[in-house]
Amino acid sequence: MPTIGDWMLVYQSCTNNGKNKPMFYSFDADNFLNSFFQQKPFFRLMRCAMAAFYADPPLPEIVAVNYYSRARKSVIHAMTEKPTYQTVQALSWLCQFLGWKGQPDLARPFLKTALDLIKALRLDIDPDDSPWLFHLNLTPRQKEDRRRAFWCVYWNATMERAISNDALDVPVTADYIKAPSAVNEPYPVFQDYTSVKTLCEIYSVIIHVKHFCARTPKSIQDILVSDSVATYHTKMFHVHSRAPAATLHISDSPEQLSPSDITRFRAQQDQSAQTGGSEILDNFMYTVELLASKCVVNRLTLYLSSLKSFHPLLVPPNIHQQMVRAINEALDAAHRIVHLYAWYDNLLKTQTVSLSQNFGQDTFYPAWEAVLILWFASCKMDSAWWTVMGRQKHDWFLLRERVVHVVLVMHKVSESEGGQEVGGVIPPLLTCMKAMVYEVDSHENALLGLERTATHSDQQLDQLTLGMKVFSLDGRTDEISLTKEPKAFLGLLGMEVGGIRWPGPREDSWRLFWKLHS
Repeated sequence: MPTIGDWMLVYQSCTNNGKNKPMFYSFDADNFLNSFFQQKPFFRLMRCAMAAFYADPPLPEIVAVNYYSRARKSVIHAMTEKPTYQTVQALSWLCQFLGWKGQPDLARPFLKTALDLIKALRLDIDPDDSPWLFHLNLTPRQKEDRRRAFWCVYWNATMERAISNDALDVPVTADYIKAPSAVNEPYPVFQDYTSVKTLCEIYSVIIHVKHFCARTPKSIQDILVSDSVATYHTKMFHVHSRAPAATLHISDSPEQLSPSDITRFRAQQDQSAQTGGSEILDNFMYTVELLASKCVVNRLTLYLSSLKSFHPLLVPPNIHQQMVRAINEALDAAHRIVHLYAWYDNLLKTQTVSLSQNFGQDTFYPAWEAVLILWFASCKMDSAWWTVMGRQKHDWFLLRERVVHVVLVMHKVSESEGGQEVGGVIPPLLTCMKAMVYEVDSHENALLGLERTATHSDQQLDQLTLGMKVFSLDGRTDEISLTKEPKAFLGLLGMEVGGIRWPGPREDSWRLFWKLHS
């Protein structure tokens, strides 16, 4: 039976501990609270689990887990009854909760069920274009609630496809449903969620690149001139051209954040808050995901810069120009990402914000792409390209502080999801990122004729891999092993980092591909 304590938990979550009107991006929070004691158990319990996870002040982890366990049983029982769009919402939250706990693989069956229900309930058709709903006389807020049920699941599904190499069948598209929009009665009913459509488009570009990288090209020239490459470059251009500048945190210079940049970012956040707009984390994530797509799209072209056959003096002018543009785009995006992570982490330490605005697992993937680009450019790319690009090579020992900051932030994310005791998707990527830092250190010191010396940040980084274990459902723990391909937008694509090879069926063919063309 629901209790007043349950209601208070969700109320505090939806109102930022009573500071704001009830509002959330994924559902009608005000209506939910008003009818809390009449809600279906699976819907109510899953929302309680979400609220308990990010309760402020924090609750013992077992509270959220207990709510989740009860909700999971209730959701499974609800599948024996006639489903509604609230069933889809509860499944979406269940998937999100498992993602927060670093176990997205456990969420896949529920995500697949949610997608099947969307198709069965025709939630992928906009309510305004659904004659079978007309007799219900849905209000604008009820229609918007249905739209957001679709978009939450669709976002989850497209992201899963972008980070996973196990193809997830998505039987629905977003072609026939409107993007989330504001509903005022007279105050905003929902938090701003307009960016979700663009985020899904960003993931679609990344998925296109993943498909291209699923097998090595027949010719190395295909990396530059094939139809597939032209298609995903065109898609990326269209996505970026439509991105609203008012919500993007783009610094004037890619290699530093100036005081004026920081002032502008805070003004953007304040303006968004005053108009019932997106949360502070949403604008940050929107920006770094958009930038990460540039890293992904240009990664293979950057890899070409390490090959002797692609020395800048040997390639024709059109290829030369294309590579300079791609490398600069990737580097600028990577620099901006690592600076934004450091800025946002410092913001969390100095500003009073909801715990739900902390870094989560989905914040890891752009960080991985940025650090990888900086690692490759620092110690793999032929140094001649720095000269022809018209830019000085970055000072690694100044940049290193920001990169290590990002790695340590991601370590905190791993710890929040159970860390070494639970494992999850983050520890293998952390291991690779630490190895990237050490490899660039060794490379830069060798250029200077210096021995590599340990630093305080080295001691912090060393702690990331000590005693890491993976978690199994039967309670056993074993030493961590990179035998299963970690989730990421892209893996190493045949490269090695300090002797670490990325696991996966396509990696061996990529290693052979680069060896044949070296």
